[in-house]
Amino acid sequence: MANEKSLQEYKARIQRAVDHVEKNAADRISLAILAEVSCFSPYHFHRIFRAFVGETPGGFVNRIRLEKAASRLITYPSEPISEIASKCGFTSSPAFSRAFRDYFGCSASEWRGGKLEGLPGGKNDKANDTRREGASDSSVCQSDDENSTSAAARTEGMLVRTEIKSMPSFHVAYLTYLHSRDEKVGKFFDRLWRWAGSRGLLTDDVRLIGIAPDNPKVAAHDKCRHYACLTVPAHIVSDDEIGVADIQAAKCVVARFEGMQREIAQAYDELFGKFIPENGYQPADLPAYEIYYNDPQSNSGKDFTLDLCVPVESWKPCQRPET
Repeated sequence: MANEKSLQEYKARIQRAVDHVEKNAADRISLAILAEVSCFSPYHFHRIFRAFVGETPGGFVNRIRLEKAASRLITYPSEPISEIASKCGFTSSPAFSRAFRDYFGCSASEWRGGKLEGLPGGKNDKANDTRREGASDSSVCQSDDENSTSAAARTEGMLVRTEIKSMPSFHVAYLTYLHSRDEKVGKFFDRLWRWAGSRGLLTDDVRLIGIAPDNPKVAAHDKCRHYACLTVPAHIVSDDEIGVADIQAAKCVVARFEGMQREIAQAYDELFGKFIPENGYQPADLPAYEIYYNDPQSNSGKDFTLDLCVPVESWKPCQRPET
């Protein structure tokens, strides 16, 4: 049964983060700050925000700053562009200039002057209308029908079963993959498989597990890590080739995913934006992980079968005082 109270609380918390950005666009705004404002775990805030708002926290902050700057350019025609950039949260004029041109397709001075067709003050404002139509709505208070319809359309046929269950701890051997190495993550699973096979550790209950603690939309691409893991007996310790670690036992939302690799992010959006809050839970301060049921090395990318495991705890109202 859907828990309407927790769903509304989720929306209110994310709206608190949205309001913080609106009011403090000129200040330093980090993911940690927004997570604290909205009383969510920093581990999962990025995915929760994206699921409810429709864009990443960084993308939202950048958009709000640029739109505020664009408005000031027209409203205060004599204010220096460098001052507007500073007041809207940009640390340097060159950074602002690049971001403005990338977003609006023209320079700040051209926007202010309205000399190009389609800019404010020009012959028409079609470019601005088109940009607005393509932008995500900054309000998170969408109707339930909107959220349900879009989520169902995104994940139809991908999440074949979703349940809440107590997951055991896993003792795993792992190799750390960095995107900067220009290697396929499947090669790391293959190395683990060969390492375990040479030691007689490949039994019927062995599981392949992936953990990605760094979100590629937050961390720099070449700094993103992926832990390729394989379950091993408790007595196994690390050696010169592999490390060992324990995945903590936890209550988890466990969703069986069947689909293409590029669709996994959409499935996470469904879990963080709908299933978890509607069932009276919130993400726990533990990383999510994935249990694979086919070989990541040989898989073509068209028939991924895996369990998405998101540690959760019972929903509780945010105790942070209103500011």
